[in-house]
Amino acid sequence: MLRGDDVRFLFVGEGARREELVDLAERKRLDNVRFLPRQSREDVPAILTASDAVVVHLRDDPLFEHVIPSKIFEAMAVGRPIIHAVRGESASIVSEARCGITVKPEFPLEMVSAIRRLKGDPGLARRLGANGRSAAEEEFCRTAAARRMLDALGRVVKGEAGGPRAAGATPRRARPSSPGSPEAAPQERPAEASRDIP
Repeated sequence: MLRGDDVRFLFVGEGARREELVDLAERKRLDNVRFLPRQSREDVPAILTASDAVVVHLRDDPLFEHVIPSKIFEAMAVGRPIIHAVRGESASIVSEARCGITVKPEFPLEMVSAIRRLKGDPGLARRLGANGRSAAEEEFCRTAAARRMLDALGRVVKGEAGGPRAAGATPRRARPSSPGSPEAAPQERPAEASRDIP
């Protein structure tokens, strides 16, 4: 479906269906598909940075609704937009960070529409990538995770010491807006959901 769109796909790693996909690409003579073996952790950022977008896809299975693929955060860290096809919690992360386009898993036409949308709108791709980078720095880095843990522990201690004040009663402090952050770019919200894909 994308042969005439000047789109190339790079599959990296040794997934369970790798040989099946390699065989399929050869039989269909897909010259826009390339496969690389498993890469070292040190080489992954360079591969992602060389890409225009990162596809995150899992089977349409309820078992995956609480699975959060690590490549989401890797794509955010290098500022690349995500085409996300996983149900559940990880879809909420991508939508809330406004760092990609979410589509239904195992719906090829939605995937094609998302790819064409990003290819046809480089500005949108850049904004989504920048949002992801901001989210990685502000919400998902180790420092931010440690700070949230300390804050949670502090609320528990205060709740025990203060009596009426429950451990989770303190509202979460809003993080400051910055260029490229979701708060600073509300116009990007339509890019989050599959229903908005033309």
